[in-house]
Amino acid sequence: MREGSAHTDWTGMTWDADILCDNAPGDVRLQSFKDSPVVGRMVTTRSWFVCWKVGDPHAGGNNIWYYTQADEVVSRPTAQGWGYMPAVMLETPQDPVPGLPKCSWG
Repeated sequence: MREGSAHTDWTGMTWDADILCDNAPGDVRLQSFKDSPVVGRMVTTRSWFVCWKVGDPHAGGNNIWYYTQADEVVSRPTAQGWGYMPAVMLETPQDPVPGLPKCSWG
């Protein structure tokens, strides 16, 4: 956890901490579902994530998805690239990451 890493998403939700971890480049989806619209793409391989929620099962063998802001916005510009990546795309010691809060809406 990185305390003091402030983030505000497109809805006005705020966080004062995040995790920073290695990740695979890939799609960021509006919701934590495989068929949810892609709102952005993560092109960097070390990114931050502010919370997690349960969603569709994915290739990682669980159903944990992490909320972040994509490096590139590809659709729904009002969402500003905010969305979810499946845990399989992140290098984490376990899912969900200990200490990272569950998203309050999920």
